[in-house]
Amino acid sequence: MAAPTPIPAKPVPGTRRTSRLAIVALVLSLVVCLPPLTLAGIVLGVLALVRLGRHPELEGRGISIAAILAGSASTILGTFLVFLFGLPFFIGYEGHALRSDARNELRSVASAEAVYHLQHGHYAKDLAALAGAQVSGRYAVELVPGKCEVSLERAGGGPPLSVGVSGGPGTKDEAYVAVARAKLAVVGLDCWSISSVDRIAPNGKKVLAGFPYHDQNDLHVP
Repeated sequence: MAAPTPIPAKPVPGTRRTSRLAIVALVLSLVVCLPPLTLAGIVLGVLALVRLGRHPELEGRGISIAAILAGSASTILGTFLVFLFGLPFFIGYEGHALRSDARNELRSVASAEAVYHLQHGHYAKDLAALAGAQVSGRYAVELVPGKCEVSLERAGGGPPLSVGVSGGPGTKDEAYVAVARAKLAVVGLDCWSISSVDRIAPNGKKVLAGFPYHDQNDLHVP
């Protein structure tokens, strides 16, 4: 003879208590600034509903539903806020990191050119001839004219400059201009340059020899 199916005990009046899981779910769902917690609030709200169905002595169905609805709205709003305020910060941070790469690569080229000039009496026209130049980063360093428009006006006058080596080899007019172009720019071109002579920037300011200059800024990060 089969055992009779047990009948769930009815809760004694006055003994029902609110589900703690439902309360925790509602609290987490309201933390708008942290989308992972609001997602956890949604999950806990669903688990609380399931538990309430199995335990008649518990109450909090309305709280669980509120946690699910509030968690959904908070997740959408929190994600929007993260992108709104976090994306500009990330772009700025990445821009500063790229600027550091460009400066380091151009300074290594300037140092290598100085050593080459001491050894040979003129500047190298090919990067391959420059021992010690670190040009394998996130920028493509060039000693030939390319897509970048850089400052080519000598400070104090003199023969015009060009990307690469200009002027007679070993003469006082000989100079080089090296360009670093970002391999992956956000918008447009991101270009830097360095020269062995002082130059005049488009804004009229003097760019000292051996100092990298930001000619084209795709991120517009100061």
